[in-house]
Amino acid sequence: MIQPFMTLKRKLFRLAFNSGVKLRYRVVSKGLDKLDPDPDVGTLILPNHTSHFDTFFVMIDLYPRFQHFRIWLSDFACRIKWAQISNRYLYSMHFIEVPTERKHELKKDPEEYKRALDRLFQRSADCLLAKKNVILHASGGSKKTPKEIITHTRGVKEILKRCPNANILLIRETGMWGSRMSHAQKKDPRWKTENHKWNFFFRRLIEMLLLNGIFFIPKRTIEIEYVMNPPDFPREGTADEMNEYMEKFYNAKWGPEGEPFNYVPDFFWQSRELKDKSIIAEPQTHH
Repeated sequence: MIQPFMTLKRKLFRLAFNSGVKLRYRVVSKGLDKLDPDPDVGTLILPNHTSHFDTFFVMIDLYPRFQHFRIWLSDFACRIKWAQISNRYLYSMHFIEVPTERKHELKKDPEEYKRALDRLFQRSADCLLAKKNVILHASGGSKKTPKEIITHTRGVKEILKRCPNANILLIRETGMWGSRMSHAQKKDPRWKTENHKWNFFFRRLIEMLLLNGIFFIPKRTIEIEYVMNPPDFPREGTADEMNEYMEKFYNAKWGPEGEPFNYVPDFFWQSRELKDKSIIAEPQTHH
């Protein structure tokens, strides 16, 4: 009885979650009908990273055609309450813990840090060989500027070295730069931790439901483009060549200034013109 009950709980949670997303976001997906992965190996799913919601949009689109998601997530984020709830109930997903918070501690012992990274890369490759699907953000974190910048990362290279025949799914999402879930807006001083951020987000969502009514919530339009196994992807290239290719793909829609700030108000009576420019964060330098 326990397994059927958990399956029902997951289905109800997914239904509620998907319905809530549709109230606020209008997602326009392109290329889903052209996805034709090799069924004998898993897919390395590589979206750009604009906000904390990116992965959810992707999984809503891909599920149930793609299942058994294994998602790279930093060790400190794995302890966030809402991440744990998602891990339990959404889309047959599980986290692959990335040693981010422990990075400086591990670097005191370079060999141990190297072993930790090797375990991360090998576990990801093993998932792909077992026909599971691995989601990671090549930049290593959500973008701090209007442009996606990928530097000094080698995760994609190391995984493909261990599983060279993996399917590659590139995903370009636009529309979330300007959301409070992105770094485009200044951090609210009330958000002392990631749990504070998510608690505030869900309280705000309830306010929006009550004050807007279900049918009048201002919607943010999100466009997601999918490209499976691009023929010119440098599979046998260096990490820098792969990063340069992905960075060019993610920023292809924009000029040198990058993605424009996309402001969407919380309530239907508010103007869609951004009048309070003080909420815009200063772009942060990538190191």
